[in-house]
Amino acid sequence: MNKINATLNGCTFFKITDGEWQTIDEGTILELERDLENPYDGCAVKVNHHDKQIAWVPKPENQEISRAIDHKNVVDCVVTRVFGTPQDRPHIEVEFSW
Repeated sequence: MNKINATLNGCTFFKITDGEWQTIDEGTILELERDLENPYDGCAVKVNHHDKQIAWVPKPENQEISRAIDHKNVVDCVVTRVFGTPQDRPHIEVEFSW
C-alpha cells in the first residue's frame, strides 16, 4: 500500500464556510477528482467535500496521486488534522493511500 501525507492547498481560496468547516475533522473522508481541464497543471487533482471543491492536492504530491487515479486505483483521502478557522488561515492535513 502507498501512503502520502500532505497539507492541502487552497483552503482559503475556496472560502469554506463555518458550517462546512464544522463537518471536517479527523477521520473525515474527502473525495478526489482529476481536473483534466486545468490549464495550469496537467496533474491537478481537486479535493471535494459534499460535492463542493474545498482544496487542491499540493503540487509536490499531485503527480503521483493523479497517476494513481489515472491507473484506476481507488485513492483514499482521510483528514488527519484540521487547524485554523475559515476566517484565519484554515489548514487541512490528510493522508492519501492506495
